[in-house]
Amino acid sequence: MKFRYQPAALAMLLFGFTPDSPAQTIFDEDFDGGYSGSFETSSYWGGGPVGFTNYDQLSGGNPNGCWRETMTATTGSDYYTGQIGLMTVAGITDPNPGDFVLSFDAYGSQAATIQFMIQTWPNNYFGGTGPVINVITNCQLAAANTWQTFSVNLGSLTTASPVAATWQLEFQVNSWLWGGPGFTDTLTIDNLILTQVRGLVVTASANASTFGSSVTFTATVQTNGVPAGDAVGQIVFSSVNGPFSTNTLIGGGTTSSVINSLPAGMDPIIAIYSGGNYPSITNSLNYLVTALPQDNLPIYTDNLVDGFQNWSWATINLGNTDPVHSGICSISVTDGGNSQALAFEHPQFNTTPYTNLSFWINGGSGGGQRLQVWGLLDGTNQVGYPLSTLLANTWQQISIPLSSLHVAGKSNCTGFWIQGNNGGAAQPSFFVDDVQLVAAPLPTQVHLRVDAGQVIHPVDARQFGLNTGTWDTSLGNTQTLTRVRRRFAPPRTVTC
Repeated sequence: MKFRYQPAALAMLLFGFTPDSPAQTIFDEDFDGGYSGSFETSSYWGGGPVGFTNYDQLSGGNPNGCWRETMTATTGSDYYTGQIGLMTVAGITDPNPGDFVLSFDAYGSQAATIQFMIQTWPNNYFGGTGPVINVITNCQLAAANTWQTFSVNLGSLTTASPVAATWQLEFQVNSWLWGGPGFTDTLTIDNLILTQVRGLVVTASANASTFGSSVTFTATVQTNGVPAGDAVGQIVFSSVNGPFSTNTLIGGGTTSSVINSLPAGMDPIIAIYSGGNYPSITNSLNYLVTALPQDNLPIYTDNLVDGFQNWSWATINLGNTDPVHSGICSISVTDGGNSQALAFEHPQFNTTPYTNLSFWINGGSGGGQRLQVWGLLDGTNQVGYPLSTLLANTWQQISIPLSSLHVAGKSNCTGFWIQGNNGGAAQPSFFVDDVQLVAAPLPTQVHLRVDAGQVIHPVDARQFGLNTGTWDTSLGNTQTLTRVRRRFAPPRTVTC
């Protein structure tokens, strides 16, 4: 049994709670009316204690109401056990005790040990064969007159199924653990909570995609952060346009059908689990769909552009005039040793609209340089991409998939390096030109949705006209002019 002073902190420490792993509350007896089922108290004792009693009260808790037991010990062998019975617990269908956490708040008149027992029966009011769970553990009060919260995973105490309707929780005060005879020992209990730690994790087949691209989503039922392979039931996947895939779980998870009609922007994808052997749960994922792909993003065209900066640690000339691939300038780079690099740095930007890093490179008069290319996320280089040995006096176009640099579909890209890869030895100058990010292709299909029932802006009727031709011999006669004037007079307003 672990204890803590901050309930949320221990929950995160023990079980790694995240927004993807919510806890389902099975019961919460806060002695303020929070538990709506049938409730009883009872007790037993041994030795010769006096003044022993247990009762629930409206004040003195953490906060408000609480349950309290008291005894005055007359011998070292005295003990008193208060029993709290929750008689009609509902909502437990998961047989794995490791998926459940039982916690309570305790306040003692001394720093002492509480003997805590859990007993369960399968039916209401102690019905059925039991107790099914029948375990005892010790909880150490670290200080007198101080609230502590104790929390235990049932799987650490028992292998028995927690599927039960009657829960009896016993708190024993022992004279030999509470200072011996002559002491009046008081234990106050509040916030008896049983939770099922479970979650529905939703992931996408890509970090982001361009408008019209195909994507799938996967949902997995988890308990305590581990996939629940025995989970059965179904998942319904929905977007802003409504449900688009209904799937049966296999091994605790399932993948949606392909969808390529998500609108551009941040789309909430909602997954709902139901109809199985675990309680229903809902979770969502915000998925980025970029608008129509941008044009290529230039990095260097005769000079650095679009916010890219020179953070190189090699000898660099951004205005080199010979050789040049296009325009009037290129970049000359001299690796003086220790793997120096041409470095293009940029504040965080999203690489989702782009597929490749492209540039032209020339080995100069000697050629033979050995280089590698890096992509950066938050200033940290990811995976080096080695280039073939450079050719002398020859311009070569290099096009590297951003996925190979491990920066594809990232919102925190901060630049690229072209670095010496010759074991740290110095290398002759080489030249780089026309550096850019290549835009993703246009989608094959464009989706347009019109809401004909929404008034966007009134349209003045005077903007409407008559499409005709000057060769119409009836255009200028009296009858035509009269009909046209009648058609457009008086002016009226049309909405669309």
